[in-house]
Amino acid sequence: MNSLLTKTYIQSQVQEKVIQNYNNSRINENAKSVIQSYFQWKYSKSCLISNIQFIEINNKVQIQFFYYMPTIQKKTINIKRNAIAFWSANKFKKTRVSRINKYLFSRINKNKIIKVNQLSNVFLSSLTKVLQNIYGKKVELILNRIHYPYMNAQIFSQYLYQNVQSKTFLRFTQSIFNYPSYNGKDLPAHIVGIKITLHGRIITERAIPRKTMKSKIQGRFNSDKTTLIIDKGFTEIKNELGEFRISVEIAQATSISPLILISP
Repeated sequence: MNSLLTKTYIQSQVQEKVIQNYNNSRINENAKSVIQSYFQWKYSKSCLISNIQFIEINNKVQIQFFYYMPTIQKKTINIKRNAIAFWSANKFKKTRVSRINKYLFSRINKNKIIKVNQLSNVFLSSLTKVLQNIYGKKVELILNRIHYPYMNAQIFSQYLYQNVQSKTFLRFTQSIFNYPSYNGKDLPAHIVGIKITLHGRIITERAIPRKTMKSKIQGRFNSDKTTLIIDKGFTEIKNELGEFRISVEIAQATSISPLILISP
């Protein structure tokens, strides 16, 4: 009798755990969709994010991911050139002097490079509140910025998709792999290999068959001397020629044994 009760209790616990995991998975998928939609709405294609990890600790949920946002530099304003053009356009008007002074005063604070390279605090606060409503508990966002798209496979695949629209597969892989190489043996971690695979047709290659696979590898993906971490990601898009997929694998050599790999 006791064994039967114990068995029934264990089965109920397992069933409850399965249901809980299923519900958590659904909530995480909803949160993932919200995060992606928020970034798409706010930053369009100017900010790319990696795969998202969800970690539940006590009464708090930690959401971790990488993001890539290039530094956007707005051109400086040539005050002298604009002043001459303004004077020429208003040389027959009596108020030209005061209007020019007012014009230059309005422009003087903008005569510098404006760098847009940070996420808005208001945006992050709004996103956090929405996520807290989804989970019904405290949510902590942990965002790690990377300054180069090829530091994360998922971000790199999105970056390649944005740049493949006007180039052939051969041209855009050559432009990536022709960057100068550096000696990274003294670094604790460095990239030693990149593999790019294209499944399907892109707009610039209409003549090739629909079911086509092209691959380009630079570097190495195996080593007996160092520990390699393989980061994988892909982006799947439909265009007028059908569906195509860009897959990326990045091999990173490290002399430190990895404890936590944030980006799957």
